[in-house]
Amino acid sequence: MMGYSLLPFVAALLLFFSSWFNLPQPEVEHVRIKPAKVLDVPFRFDPNDYGMVERHPRSRTTVLDAGGFPADTPAHIVFSLEDKRPLPGFDSGPRYYFPAYSFIAFIPLTDLTAPDFATTYPTTYGSAQQMRKLLARKSFPFDRQQLTYELPFNNAGKSFISKARYVDFKDVEGVFYLTQYSQEMYLNPLNNEELTYCFQGLTKDGAYYVAARFAVTHPLLPQGIDSTSDIGRIDDELTYLKEGAKTLELFAEDSFTPSLGKLREIIASLDQEEIYKVVGEK
Repeated sequence: MMGYSLLPFVAALLLFFSSWFNLPQPEVEHVRIKPAKVLDVPFRFDPNDYGMVERHPRSRTTVLDAGGFPADTPAHIVFSLEDKRPLPGFDSGPRYYFPAYSFIAFIPLTDLTAPDFATTYPTTYGSAQQMRKLLARKSFPFDRQQLTYELPFNNAGKSFISKARYVDFKDVEGVFYLTQYSQEMYLNPLNNEELTYCFQGLTKDGAYYVAARFAVTHPLLPQGIDSTSDIGRIDDELTYLKEGAKTLELFAEDSFTPSLGKLREIIASLDQEEIYKVVGEK
């Protein structure tokens, strides 16, 4: 239901829907925070927010291996953060929905075993190129079309974008935004099982693409997907999602759990030398 699993291609329809939304103007933030090493991971986090951190090596997936999906990536490392919140939707049995989960991935932008990186990993190469252009221009408003494919591959589409902002930290820069992923014909309204705070960006030396998704909740949102059954979904304009995205803009950052500022601090704590030591040399 999540991660790298290959589910039916409902994602194509969802991506078509995603072009309908008008997105808010993002902020630009410049923060420099010296990190402290915690547990042998190259970032700092609050143990009150997350439990155990696990390191998952991922094998390379070439364009030929990906079978037509935009899932081609060189070998990389993913750190998953143990989520402490309940997921009540699981109690109703298997079905297609996309519960948020928390991880940080470090994807190298070189591979000495590949004769041509761009040909072997066109999605990864293209994502890095569009991120470089996005960060060079810092164009407004932030448009999901400027982020054709997020890394790593998600077999689901973004339902909306809210609270988008550019960030420029000591060793990493990129974009943050709130979204929700969905695999339904009629996308789920905002809820605390699917709400996700995303980061997509690059290390300052260009050696790694850094991708993160963090599960977040808000006390004024429905507990989960089963708490949204009274909200109408058959709406060609998807008004309920547009209005939901506007509502998220009004919420204070520290009213989310974890707070959005604390999640940005995790990425701000990244240090290139620590990445090389823990994840691998460039």
